[in-house]
Amino acid sequence: MNDHDPLTPDTTPLPTGGKPPKVVVVPLLAVWKWQSLAACRDMDTSVFFSPPGERGSARRHRESTARAVCAACPVRTQCARFAVACGQRYGVWGGLTEADRRSLAPTDPVGRPVARTPGGSGERSSRTP
Repeated sequence: MNDHDPLTPDTTPLPTGGKPPKVVVVPLLAVWKWQSLAACRDMDTSVFFSPPGERGSARRHRESTARAVCAACPVRTQCARFAVACGQRYGVWGGLTEADRRSLAPTDPVGRPVARTPGGSGERSSRTP
């Protein structure tokens, strides 16, 4: 983890000799604090997650409502980056729908989602259908 973004791994090389690097412990609350600032924090989750079988105009209306909440949210970027980085499959996160995130996610040659790795390469995800 780096000092700027908890979702981006620290790629600083480890020392080759001498003492091991000092481990800095970051309180868990500091990593997730952005969630406490979210505009959706006390809202009904049904605005952001579809009920079973939702399709067509009902789905578009719900997603539009969710995106409007996200548009005014102070942590929209952190939320969207979190959802993409950890492969959230359902709901609207940071203004991104399920389809939006699928279009941003890396895939293997067959089109299946792959897990993101710190070096930018991917490996087959165990969370595929």
